Amino acid sequence: MALRKFNGLIRTLLPASALMGMEEAWNAYPYCRTIITNEFMGDDFNITVESMHCPGRGELENVHRLPPDQLADREVVVIDIASDLGETSDYNPKEDPAVFKSLKTGRGPLKPGWTKSVFPPHWNKIIHIQMKPPKL
Repeated sequence: MALRKFNGLIRTLLPASALMGMEEAWNAYPYCRTIITNEFMGDDFNITVESMHCPGRGELENVHRLPPDQLADREVVVIDIASDLGETSDYNPKEDPAVFKSLKTGRGPLKPGWTKSVFPPHWNKIIHIQMKPPKL
């Protein structure tokens, strides 16, 4: 993210290293891992995103092999790319899977219930966030 996107007061109060993230990613299909860190926070902050490509439509209960305590705390969020539009200010009908039809393949658009009629790729993601308060 460009530093100019941060509020001027925030840019004045914090060093540039506090506003920058470092991303490292490893892709070993069907497993991927991405770790985001921040130099200013050091070992006190990281976000880890683990992705696993699995067959089916999300029926598998514990693809990340979480221990029982983490499995009990887990929140499952299903994202339907054809109906979960996100921010309306970012909306572009040319990129909307519910509207777009590929001229090359003839596929699309995705209609309601598409996940039951099409065998989509299914990614299971788990996000771990570690953050300790900064030492000021």
